[in-house]
Parts: sequence; C-alpha cells; structure tokens
Amino acid sequence: MENFSFIFGIKNIRHVLITLVTISILMSSCQWEPPHSNPWDPEYDSPSLSFQVMSLGIVNQVAVEGATVQIEELNLYATTDSNGTAYFEKIDPGSWMVVAFRQGVSVPDYKTDSMLVTVSPGSHTAQSIRLDALPYFAYAKVNVHSFEVSDIEEPEHEIRLKAKVIDSDGEFDLSRVEWRFKDVSGILNYNQDTDSAFHEIILHDIPSLDFPYELGLVQLNSFYFEAFDQLGNSSIDSAKISRIIDVYPTQRTAYDSEIGWWYFWDRVFNDITEFNYLLRIYEFGTGEVVYDTTMIHDGEFQTIEHQIATPLAPGNYNYHIWVTDNYGNYVRTSLETLVVFPTVERGEYKREDFLE
Repeated sequence: MENFSFIFGIKNIRHVLITLVTISILMSSCQWEPPHSNPWDPEYDSPSLSFQVMSLGIVNQVAVEGATVQIEELNLYATTDSNGTAYFEKIDPGSWMVVAFRQGVSVPDYKTDSMLVTVSPGSHTAQSIRLDALPYFAYAKVNVHSFEVSDIEEPEHEIRLKAKVIDSDGEFDLSRVEWRFKDVSGILNYNQDTDSAFHEIILHDIPSLDFPYELGLVQLNSFYFEAFDQLGNSSIDSAKISRIIDVYPTQRTAYDSEIGWWYFWDRVFNDITEFNYLLRIYEFGTGEVVYDTTMIHDGEFQTIEHQIATPLAPGNYNYHIWVTDNYGNYVRTSLETLVVFPTVERGEYKREDFLE
C-alpha cells in the first residue's frame, strides 16, 4: 500500500511537470502580450496629441505657423509647423489645459487663447483652436504741413497723423484706430478700401518743443497709435514728428511764363538734396490745375527761376510753391498771381494803326 501511494505521488508530480512544460511552450510560441493599460507599467502605451492652430477668419482661415503650444500642467511646449500643427508624444492621460499663442515671431501677433483637452490612455487625440490675429501697422507716421496764409496773417500748421493698418484674419473686422499724445486723444478716420487711417490737427502756432521730433537734437514725446478689432483686441505703434519746416520761399516774382523765388537753405536743411520744390499753377476762377511740376535744386544759388515748359493761354492764373522733404513734411506759400500776356506776332499790326 505504501508502495502504491509512493508510485501515485510520483505520477502526479510527473503530470504537473508535463503540464507546466506544455504551458511554457505554448506561451513562448505565441506573440501575445497582456494590455499595458497601467501607467506604471514600463511598457505602457503612452497617448499622443496633435494640436492645430488656425486664424479666426470665417472665410479664409489661415494655418498659424510658428505658434507656441503649451500643455500647462505638464510644462510641455511645442511649435506649430507650416500646417499650424504641434505634436506631443508620450504624454500622460488626463484632462489638460492647452494654451496657444504667437507673439514677437513675425507679423501678425495672435491673441493668446486656451482650451481643455482630454487625452485617453493608449490613443491619439487631435484638437484645434482658432486665434484672433491682431491688426498690425504697416506704418505709422506724423507729418507737419505749414501754410502761409497771407503777408499779414500768421502761418497755419497742420499735424497730420497717418497710418496703414493690416487686418490678417481673412475678413475685415477692424473696429477703430485711436491716437494719443500726452493727455490728448482722438479717433483717426479709417478707409477700409485702402487700409489707411488719418487725422489732422490744425494749429495756428508752430508746434512747440513739447511735440515729438525724430530728427535733430530733440527726442521727446511720441504719438501713439492703437488699432482695435471687433473683439476688442489691439496692437500699438508710435511715431514722432520727423521735421518742422517753417521757412517759406520769399520775394516771389512771376512775369509772363517765368517764376522765381528765394529760399534760404541753411535755416532748414543741412543737406539740400533732402528736399525739392513743387510748383502748381491753377486756372483763375475755376481752380483747375493747368501746370504741375517738381524740381530739385542744384544747391549752387539761393535763387530759383523756372521757365514754364507748357505754353499757357493768355490770362490770369494763380499758383502755389511747396518746399517738401523726403519724410512728407512741407511748407506751402500763399496763393500768388501770374499774368500771361498775349503774344504779338510780327506783321499783325499795320503802320497806320499807330497814326492818328
């Protein structure tokens, strides 16, 4: 009996061993692996995220290249490619706040925005966001235009603020363009067709040194321009007055088809090649422009004499002379008079016409 029990025990052990070997062979012969759904598993299949950034335009959405995308809680950053997409690999599953923005990379800047994104274990998640492109200034400038009214009246000065604003959303949503100087502010007129904004400040005294200058020794007080879109987002630019020209052409003479004047270069310019003259002649009564030419002075003399190249019909005319610089500043003379006399042809009159 004891021998039987011993033999039976040996057989059981043999069966157990055979079973274990069989299971081992079966497991080694197949490629099966248990699902790695535990984040602590070193073989855990980490999820991924692709996040696309687009502009806000309804009609023409634009992929925003070079935008920064941040997963805040994980402190992860990525930059969007030419398709506006940023990629994150092997991130933890969960709900994360994703922030997107583009500022200081290239124009335009885009307003920062964010959204909550849920990433599931072992999967790829794709999300997108639309950012508001801020309006930006192609240029902003301030010019001074000075006008001689008459010999007895003080000149009039016009501060002209001008800007070109670009709206990059693919649709026009610009709300307004404001200007500020110290504690004074206002709205620039804006033309949607040309993207140009302008404003004029009329002064009867020449601007003081409190006004901002760009050239020369004075560097004070910028004008500030701010463009707002319909969402209230904005961008800012600044500009200074480049120059004030307050010296007018003097001792002007006009006889028949020749006009002359004096100008004293050293009062305004160090380099006289920086400016030129504009002569414009108007028909008397109607104000129609009949002659328009621009001249560059050769710098040799302070006197300029101009022979009108286009024959004018006999009669009375008015004219203005402008002195302009390369920055858009100018002075303009008061309205002067020019008389063109009829030409007497030889043989037109007979000798007896002069006899009593």
